Amino acid sequence: MPRESPYTIRLSHDERAVLEGRARKYTLPYRDVTRAQIVLWRSRGCATTKSRRASTSAGTSKWRKRFFEQRVAGLDERPRRGGPGLSPPEVAVEIKALACELPAGGPRPTPAL
Repeated sequence: MPRESPYTIRLSHDERAVLEGRARKYTLPYRDVTRAQIVLWRSRGCATTKSRRASTSAGTSKWRKRFFEQRVAGLDERPRRGGPGLSPPEVAVEIKALACELPAGGPRPTPAL
């Protein structure tokens, strides 16, 4: 007998509308569409195997649990580990500009004929 999940999903009318909109939207990242599909399928009582068809790499129980605990906000992408960059973007732009300058007093490039 299959094990029953403790995270039973019941959607409000507004949540269902938001998730169906995400599941149909072609301009959203694939991960967001897949997460919405997983939650919608589970709310309709579809088996986990069907919700896994949305994406083999998606952890269906992970998204079901996060939705159960945090609702729609739980499906959003979270910040990942790792520190910030070593220098601000302005410094990187200045370094690239300096690297692209011609050397002072050096030979001038010959024009292409």
